[in-house]
Amino acid sequence: MNQQVKTRNLKKKNTKPNDIVDKKKQGLRNRETNVISFIFVALFLMMASYLVYFNVFEASTIVNNPYNKRIDNLENKIPAKQWSVIDAVRRLGNIGAHMEKDINLIIEIDPGEAEKLINLIELLLNQWYIDRYEQEQLYNDILSINETKQTERKQTE
Repeated sequence: MNQQVKTRNLKKKNTKPNDIVDKKKQGLRNRETNVISFIFVALFLMMASYLVYFNVFEASTIVNNPYNKRIDNLENKIPAKQWSVIDAVRRLGNIGAHMEKDINLIIEIDPGEAEKLINLIELLLNQWYIDRYEQEQLYNDILSINETKQTERKQTE
């Protein structure tokens, strides 16, 4: 019997709502939650509508535009013959990367042509990076030798 009284007392003590916010502030809390939810839904709808607009109206002009400014910036920095070869490779790449209007049209590149394209890439890598690095190292070595010899000359005088 004593245990039943303790249980009833515990039940009476826990009559308060377990919610952190009292009843008056619950409406305000719900309103804040609704405002934040509305903002996120509005942002989502705006983003979704922009993506639909972009895919319908803008994507075709960007995807089919072969004009790439980053490549064209190289034109003034490299020899003209090298530029014409790089531009030709870019146009060849457009054949392989983008479908023609007639999807049944396939332009083949034979293994000899592919080998020449690979050789060109290797040549450009050697010229632009490896040879340039070796040239810079040689220049630095020559300057270092000169500095050492000039120092020795001054010491002997």
